[in-house]
Amino acid sequence: MVRRRLSRKIHSAIDMPPLDLFMSQASSVRMLNEPNILDSLFFKRDFRKVKHDATITISNRLFEVPAIYAGQRIEVRYDPATPEIVHIYEQDKSICLAKVVSLTDNAHVKRQRQEPDPPTIEFQDLFSCQQEGS
Repeated sequence: MVRRRLSRKIHSAIDMPPLDLFMSQASSVRMLNEPNILDSLFFKRDFRKVKHDATITISNRLFEVPAIYAGQRIEVRYDPATPEIVHIYEQDKSICLAKVVSLTDNAHVKRQRQEPDPPTIEFQDLFSCQQEGS
């Protein structure tokens, strides 16, 4: 079994042994109370523009985000080893998870149709109503 140790040889880039450098900064090393957040510190950070249908693309995969972000630029963080889990961040806080869009399921989803625009009133209609009333 090979044991790895911090070298006692002087390193050319730091002009001191790595162990000495580590020990000189040991007092500034912070310990985490919750080790499970350690993974999130190493997430890949990226920004995406949310399409008008409230979706974003990461690694050729389509994700759905809350509709309030449509048209906005958002920060996303994820582990490249598990790209199906994408966190949406706002002001350095995790807001929610983006949902992977299944293209086959998405093709069969019934969507509500938008209400048609109210009918427009033509000038001639107004003119003819005025003549009938006179």
